[in-house]
Amino acid sequence: MESGKRILVATSDKDEECRICRFLSEDEGHKIKVVESGQEAVQNILSGDVDLAVIDLELNKVSGLEVIEEIKKSKVEIPLIVISGDSSVQTGSRVVEKGIFYYLYKPVEMDVLAEVVEAALKKFSKKGSGRGRF
Repeated sequence: MESGKRILVATSDKDEECRICRFLSEDEGHKIKVVESGQEAVQNILSGDVDLAVIDLELNKVSGLEVIEEIKKSKVEIPLIVISGDSSVQTGSRVVEKGIFYYLYKPVEMDVLAEVVEAALKKFSKKGSGRGRF
């Protein structure tokens, strides 16, 4: 398993934030940075200091969907894992069409998150990153 990677968690859901951050940092050994707004998420991802991003669709100021669109437009290659409390097929389809790595429903199951994060990091580490540090 790849540990010690830089993961951005963008969510305004404090309960989910605590669960995800605790799991990814304590259990999986990653470095976590948390932001609550879509603007902060975009800035951090575009800075190149992130290996993977977990993005909630329900963010402050700029939605998670808008974050995904901005990142995809910028051509930054980073795995995006999207979380949402909306389990509708329409939302899931709309998000997956944007080219994300994976879509998870809240509350996120940590064993599933671990598998998805590991698969994403493995796939994208083969492409090489050369990014900075938090």
